[in-house]
Amino acid sequence: MARPKNYDQDQVLTQAMLTFWFKGYEATGMRDLEAATGLKSSSLYNSFGSKEAIFVQVLEFYICRVIESRMDTYLAQEDPIAAIEDFFTSCFTDLPKDVQGISCLMANTLAELADKNEAVRNVIKIGQRKITRRFTDVIDRAKTQGRIADDVDTTILADQLLISLNGLLVTSKLVKNKKQMVSACKQSLGFLLRAS
Repeated sequence: MARPKNYDQDQVLTQAMLTFWFKGYEATGMRDLEAATGLKSSSLYNSFGSKEAIFVQVLEFYICRVIESRMDTYLAQEDPIAAIEDFFTSCFTDLPKDVQGISCLMANTLAELADKNEAVRNVIKIGQRKITRRFTDVIDRAKTQGRIADDVDTTILADQLLISLNGLLVTSKLVKNKKQMVSACKQSLGFLLRAS
């Protein structure tokens, strides 16, 4: 009979998530995960599997708890243009006071691992599909309100928004300036969200 877990799995995944987010996948070792979670490597392996398996679960957790929560908060606003702008800019403003340039775990992973690891690539694709579906809903609302022209292809625009967001997130790792990134968001969206 298996012993019951004597830890909070969400808390462990949160601490592992923050470690991978700040350090990156390759730079994170089992000792880092032990220190962050308070669990021995044997407990981590028994509960989650290999480092790759832990990371895949962390990435799924991040998409569910961080990305989906942010979409619910920002993209559900009545004003669809403000919804998209707030979703973009909050990526750079909703950070702890002294933290800048950490990007997004999903964007970081896309740059670091997506071309090397099929399991990770599949999770990233699921996360990106969730975002583009929500962008599609917001774009359709904007069209209904006459804020975006009817002849704009919704699918293409949703894809372009995601590509732009990923580019801005990765760029923020170099820029490390919230104000500059918010300005870059507004400029990018000014090109993408024209009414006609």
